[in-house]
Amino acid sequence: MDEAEWATYLSLQQAGPRLSAHNGVRPRPWGRGVVEEPVLEGSASAGALRDLLLTRRSSRELMYPLDLARLHALLGVVLGAVPGQPGRRRYPTSGGCDELGVLVVARSVGGVEPGAYWAASHADRTLHWAAPLDARFARFEACYAPFLGMSPEKPPAATLLIFAAWERLSARYEHCVLASALWDSGALLQTLTLAAGALDIRACICACIQPVLLEAWLDLSCREVGHIGTLALGGNEPGEIHA
Repeated sequence: MDEAEWATYLSLQQAGPRLSAHNGVRPRPWGRGVVEEPVLEGSASAGALRDLLLTRRSSRELMYPLDLARLHALLGVVLGAVPGQPGRRRYPTSGGCDELGVLVVARSVGGVEPGAYWAASHADRTLHWAAPLDARFARFEACYAPFLGMSPEKPPAATLLIFAAWERLSARYEHCVLASALWDSGALLQTLTLAAGALDIRACICACIQPVLLEAWLDLSCREVGHIGTLALGGNEPGEIHA
């Protein structure tokens, strides 16, 4: 990644939600951007996707425990291998293969000790230990909480942190390494939220990107492996009927 891209990447740490209303904003040239939906006769798959898109909603009520089987299903559906196509992923990526890693921060996941784990597609379906949820993680979480509008006393049951391997991306692209990582991360996050909706897992994409804080926590160089996306997850409220 060149120095201009690196400076832009680090500036993302200063991003945050605006809390005030905005008046006097010019109308969008595309209006509301709504397109009339055609009737697709005999297209069950299109109908199923439409229903999923209509019912998918972001949630900030993410403090309820998450079932480990559902978390494994979510990771397996999205991060699983594509049969007969080594290196390919199930979500759109630059060049057809991704350089992204997923870190699972488990706070309240049934059967899992609280901590951070690298997700991987291994036959034993294990999560690989990465780091404890110590004071260094607490500093990241203090930055993370306002993006979700959540109380520090009610953190998400789990958080997925997305990482990019800059050197590998730089070997393929020039002057668009950061853009490529952002495209891939966006595609992965959207695919995860669709899969979460299908699995009845509450989810909320978060714009919090904090490479320096996570570098200190994970003992990783953010010049080599950088934080590029965040997704908060939660289970259903006790007694709630779900699929």
